[in-house]
Amino acid sequence: MAAIREYHEASGQRVVLAWPMISGFNTREEDAIRLAELVRGLPITLDLIDVNDATGRFQPPSAGERDAFRNALRKHLKMPVARRYSGGQDIQAACGMLAGADVGAD
Repeated sequence: MAAIREYHEASGQRVVLAWPMISGFNTREEDAIRLAELVRGLPITLDLIDVNDATGRFQPPSAGERDAFRNALRKHLKMPVARRYSGGQDIQAACGMLAGADVGAD
């Protein structure tokens, strides 16, 4: 966070942060409150991204969980929140999936 604040002070630019949403892990209202506290005073745009995990260990939130989290962010963060889509899930090539793939197993 110190580096992010330093970047903002030097550039004067709004900072874009990405938040990979993991069902039952970081999509509760308490998480929105903590995030708002963490970035207080720092102008940001928050990109929400469904987690992509080729191992199946982490799951993206349901539509209801995602909407509730986005509403909590809008309430507590009071800064722009955008949903970012990640293509390539059908071939396990979406953001984050290649890192979990078993490459060269054949």
